[in-house]
Amino acid sequence: MKLSSLNFIESIAPISLRQLIKRQAKRIFGIFIFLLAIYLIISLISWHPNDPSFNNHNNGLIQNFLGTSGAVISDLMLQAIGLGSFALISMLIFISADLILQKRKIFGLPKYIKYPLSFILITILLSSIDITNSGLFKNVINWPYLIGGGGLFGDILVQFIKSIFIGHVDFIPINHQNKFIFFLTSLLLALIYFLNKTILRFKKKKDTKLLQSDHESQSLVKQKWNFFQIFFNYLIRLIENLRRKITGLISRDKMEDLSFEEIRDSISDKEPKDSIIIGESIDTKPTTDNFELNRKVPRKRKVVRESAPENLDLFKKNSYSLPSIDLLKDNNEINYANKISPEELEQKASELMEILLKYKVTGEIVSISPGPVVSLFELQPSIGTKSSRVVSLADDIAMSMKAVSARVAVIPGRNIIGIELPLEDRSTVYLSEIIKSDEFLNSKHKLAIALGKNIGGRPVVVDLANMPHLLIAGTTGSGKSVGINTMILSLLYKYTPEDCKMIMIDPKMLELSIYEGIPHLLTPVVTEPKKAIVALKWILKEMEKRYKNMSKIGVRNLDGYNSKVEKDGGIFKHRIQVGYDEETGQPNYHNEEIVLKKMPFIVVVVDEMADLMAVAGKDIETSVARLAAMARAAGIHIIMATQRPSADVITGVIRANFPTRISFQVSSKIDSRVILNESGAEQLLGKGDMLHMSDGARINRVHGAYVDENEVSSIVNFLKSQGSPEYLEEITKDPDEDTSNYILGDDNIDPQLYKNAIKLILSDQKVSTSYIQRRLRLGYNRAADIVDKMERDGIISAENSGKREILLNGQDFDNI
Repeated sequence: MKLSSLNFIESIAPISLRQLIKRQAKRIFGIFIFLLAIYLIISLISWHPNDPSFNNHNNGLIQNFLGTSGAVISDLMLQAIGLGSFALISMLIFISADLILQKRKIFGLPKYIKYPLSFILITILLSSIDITNSGLFKNVINWPYLIGGGGLFGDILVQFIKSIFIGHVDFIPINHQNKFIFFLTSLLLALIYFLNKTILRFKKKKDTKLLQSDHESQSLVKQKWNFFQIFFNYLIRLIENLRRKITGLISRDKMEDLSFEEIRDSISDKEPKDSIIIGESIDTKPTTDNFELNRKVPRKRKVVRESAPENLDLFKKNSYSLPSIDLLKDNNEINYANKISPEELEQKASELMEILLKYKVTGEIVSISPGPVVSLFELQPSIGTKSSRVVSLADDIAMSMKAVSARVAVIPGRNIIGIELPLEDRSTVYLSEIIKSDEFLNSKHKLAIALGKNIGGRPVVVDLANMPHLLIAGTTGSGKSVGINTMILSLLYKYTPEDCKMIMIDPKMLELSIYEGIPHLLTPVVTEPKKAIVALKWILKEMEKRYKNMSKIGVRNLDGYNSKVEKDGGIFKHRIQVGYDEETGQPNYHNEEIVLKKMPFIVVVVDEMADLMAVAGKDIETSVARLAAMARAAGIHIIMATQRPSADVITGVIRANFPTRISFQVSSKIDSRVILNESGAEQLLGKGDMLHMSDGARINRVHGAYVDENEVSSIVNFLKSQGSPEYLEEITKDPDEDTSNYILGDDNIDPQLYKNAIKLILSDQKVSTSYIQRRLRLGYNRAADIVDKMERDGIISAENSGKREILLNGQDFDNI
C-alpha cells in the first residue's frame, strides 16, 4: 500500500517533534519581522533629504546608514505615510514579540481591529497639523515635503473628511477644520485606549481560573532545550532501528550458510531460555522434532489441529506479556479546554438564544460543556414548549450558527434539551489517552472495550460481556474501521490469549487481515462468505458444548464455570442414569469422573454483514439470531459491522437481539432509524464521531479514539513475537463437503449412498439436485454428483426445460 507524502512524514516523525517544529517555524517568522522592523527604523533615523531616491537624482555622498536601499525605502515611507512610519514599525515589533515569545495573553480589543484603526487615526492626526510651524514640532523637525506629517495617505483621508464637512457642517469655519479633525482623532485614539483597558481588565478578572497548557508555562530557553532533546532522541532511535535491521540481515545470512548440525550444536551449547509453550509441554532438549519451535526465525510455524479437543486448549501465559503503551502515539496537542475561552462560549450561547427566540422558542441555557469535537449547550425550555418542535429546528440552527451540522435531542431523565454544535478546531482523541486512563486501567468489566471520549472529555469504556453483543453501522469515511480496530486493540491490551480468543470474519479482505497470526485467533481470518457460514455454525456447536459442560457441574455462566474449575482443579464426578433395575424397577446410576478445563471468552468480529447476507441471508440471519439470543452465558460475544444499514441487511430479528448499537455517520435519516430507531446519525461529523445506544434506549454521543495502521502493525508484530496461534481446522471445514469418502467421478461415490438416492427417486417419482440434497441432507456438490452419475448410468434422462424423466423401474433396480 502506497502512502502519501504527508502520511509518510507523520509515520516517521513523532507528534511532539511535529508540534515543536511548528512552534519554531512561528518563532523564526517572528524573528524575521523583528529584523525587518529594525531595518526600517535604522533607515528612517538616518534619513537625509539630500540622499538619492526616486524623486531626487544626484551623485552626492549617501548619508543613510543602510546605503542606497535605506535611502530609497525611507524616502518612500515618509512620502507615503509620513511620521506614521514609526507607528507602523512599533506595531511590527509588538507582532514579532508575540510570535517569538508565544505566550498566551488576554487581549482587549482584537489585534486585527486595534492596530489598523490606531494606525489610520495617527496618520490623520499627523496630516491635520502644520508639522513645521506647530508648537509641538517647531524647530525640531525640518519637514522638506509639501505633504503633511501623515504622508500622502493621511492627506487623502483628511481631504475626504473635509469634503464631508462642506455643505453639511456649517458651524465649523474652514480655517478651523484641521483643528477639529485633530481633536476628533485624538478623542477617538483616547477612546480606543480606554476601551481596550476596560475590556482587558474585565477579561483578566473573569479568566483567573483558566488553566494554561504546559507549553505556555515553559520559558523560551526550556522550549528550545526540549526541541533539541526530542530531535536528537528521534535521530538516535532512527539510527538504532537501522542498526538492528542490518544486524538482523547479517545474522540471518550467517544462519543460512551454516549447516543443520552446526546450528544444533550452537544451540545445545547455550543455556535454555524461557519460551512460550503452545499446547502440550515440549521437551526443552533440542531435537529434530521440536527444533522449529526453539529456533528464532522470521516466520513462525502455525499450529493447526484437525479437530477440537473436549475443551478448548488454551494458550499458556507463562511468558506472555501485554503490549506496552509505548507502541501507541501520545497526544501532545494543547488541551481542548484551553482552545476556546469562556467568552467565546458565552458569545455562542447568546447567539444561539437569539436564533431560538426568532423561532419563538423561549428558555434559558443553563450549562455549556466544551468537548474535543463539539460543545454541548443545555437548554431549559420554558413551560409549554414542545421538545419535538425544538428538535425539528436542528437544520435551521446549524445554518444560522454557520455550523456543518447541529444535533438537538432531549437529555434522558432531565427537563433539558441538548444542542450540540461542532468546534471550528476539533481535537483528535488518541487511543493511548483511553488506555492510560483510570477508567480503563482500573475497570472491573469482564471484557472492557475502549470507545473514545464523551462530550465532556471523559473516557468511555464499556463492557462487551454486559452488552452482550454489538451492532455497528457507518458509511465509508465515517471512522467505522478505525473504531473496530480500537475495540480489538483494547481487548488485546487487557486480555491474554488464555482469557480471550477471537474469530475474525472479513469478506472485504482488507480491514482485519492485518491481525493474521496473533496468538488470540482460533482460525485464520475468514475471508470467504461460505467459510464464514461454516464458522458461525461451529460457534453454535461450541456454544452448545459449553452449555453441556456447565450443566454437568451445575453453574449458570462462564464466570461460575471457570471459578469452579479453578477451585476444584478441573476434576468432577458426574452422576448419570444408565438404566433400570429389573427386579425393583428403580433407576441405576453411575458416577462418571470428568476432567474439564477453563474456557476463554470468544469474541467474533464480523466486519461486513452485507456481503454475508447477500450470499446466504437466511442461514446467516438464523445463526446470528441464535447466537445473539443464547451465547451470552457461554462467554461468546459478537461485534458485527456494516456500511449499509438497510432493512434487508439489519433485519428485525437481528435488531431485536442486538440491544446495544453504535452508529457512525450515515447517509440518511432512514438508515439512522434502522440502526438507532431514531434520526440523528446523519448529522454526525464523521472521522470517529458516533452515537452509542446502550440498553436499547439511552443514546450518548462519543468521539471515537484514533489509531493508525502503523500503531496496529507495531502491536500485531509484538504479539506475533510471543508465539504462534493454535488454529482449529474444523472451524472452517464444512462436513457436508468432505471428500474423504468420494472423489468427483463415477466409481468413487459411496455405493450405499448412491443406492439410497435411487430408492428415493423411485419411491417418490421425483428427481432434482435440490430434492436429493434436502431429503438426504447432503451438500449441494455431492447431490449434483449423484444426479450426474444417474444420468450417465441411464437411470434418469438429461435435463429438459428444468425437468428430468426417471428411466429405471423397480424390477430393473432389483437387477442392479
